[in-house]
Amino acid sequence: MAKKILVIQLRRIGDALMSTPALEVLRNNFLDAKIDFLAESPTDDVVKNNPFIDEVIVYDKKHPIKQIWKIRQKKYDIIIDLLSNPRTAMLTKFSGAKVRAGNKEVSCNWGYNLKLTQDNAPKYSAHQKVWRLKNLGIKLPESLENYPMPLFKLPKGSEQFKTKTFTDLGFTKNDFIIGFAPLSRRKTREWPAEKFKELAKLLQKEFDAKIIVFWGPGEEERAKKVVEGIETFAKVSPATKNLEKLASLMQGCKLIITNCNGPKHLALSVGVKTLTVFFSSDPWNWTPKNNPNHQIIRIEDLPCIGCGNGDECKIKSLDCQKKLTPEMVLAKATEMI
Repeated sequence: MAKKILVIQLRRIGDALMSTPALEVLRNNFLDAKIDFLAESPTDDVVKNNPFIDEVIVYDKKHPIKQIWKIRQKKYDIIIDLLSNPRTAMLTKFSGAKVRAGNKEVSCNWGYNLKLTQDNAPKYSAHQKVWRLKNLGIKLPESLENYPMPLFKLPKGSEQFKTKTFTDLGFTKNDFIIGFAPLSRRKTREWPAEKFKELAKLLQKEFDAKIIVFWGPGEEERAKKVVEGIETFAKVSPATKNLEKLASLMQGCKLIITNCNGPKHLALSVGVKTLTVFFSSDPWNWTPKNNPNHQIIRIEDLPCIGCGNGDECKIKSLDCQKKLTPEMVLAKATEMI
């Protein structure tokens, strides 16, 4: 039985959150093992309070050779490379671990002596990571419905930050607060600010809702466009220094309405309902299917919907965003509220 296990997911907050169900399944199968997690900063914040791991190791990308030596010294029995890129494959190959597992489908699978296959059936990314673990010969939950969900564990005291921040924004404990996470790194995934603004007006009229708009580094000015002219009931969140503070504010919301982005996964992982507007990306890769607390909306009859394009619309129309109206999103939100 393995005594020391390392899981690798160096970057992307959303991808790290998607790895947490696999950590829970590993812990259930290796109760007495030391399970560690390797990530770059700030991705390491995702798992620093996770109850299923023992140690978070921060990867220094400026010194990759030194990192290989550091991992070799820890003498892991099993390394599971969930990222599976050339850098992590190299680290895994020379780790000294007896079992070196990584994704079979990647070109750098030369780094692994156990190649993890994926299920060809469409599956929520977090659950796909769990499904890959079957190649280790471990016991998985009996059905997909029993697979664990992503988890972000908040520390004690986070409630105080949320209470103070909401008070500073002029919110009261009786307010019906809805969060927006309206930004994305990719143009084809971002519903325009004007659409979110019109949705905010509809939510205020229908539910007397207060709106809080979340943003990340370099995004504040774009977030302000959403609340411009409706500041009496819509506020831009203050800068949040870490994921814990952002997650604590999200927990104060009845619903998060969001693009396909990292904050959407954070909201889900702290148990807040999410409604995601989808355009170029595949909703069922990033959303648990048939879950009433996590719903999606998009224009299903567009032939180009879910095109997979990142920064540019190849037909130059962005019809997927233009044809999705605030009224449509309100109707879906009303079902969830």
